[in-house]
Amino acid sequence: HFALELDVFHAHVTGDAPDGHFWSLAHEISGEALPTVMKKVIEAAIPGATKKQRPL
Repeated sequence: HFALELDVFHAHVTGDAPDGHFWSLAHEISGEALPTVMKKVIEAAIPGATKKQRPL
């Protein structure tokens, strides 16, 4: 384990991602293959975003 200190920001982006990259919508982020540390960073910015949503 290690100590990690970050400043986390949440933004709304309307443009296209740079070439060779892609954006993931907040409600779809739970389907992305991310390291645990990145999921924790996303949870700090958007609580619940990395949790699988059950169909209604």
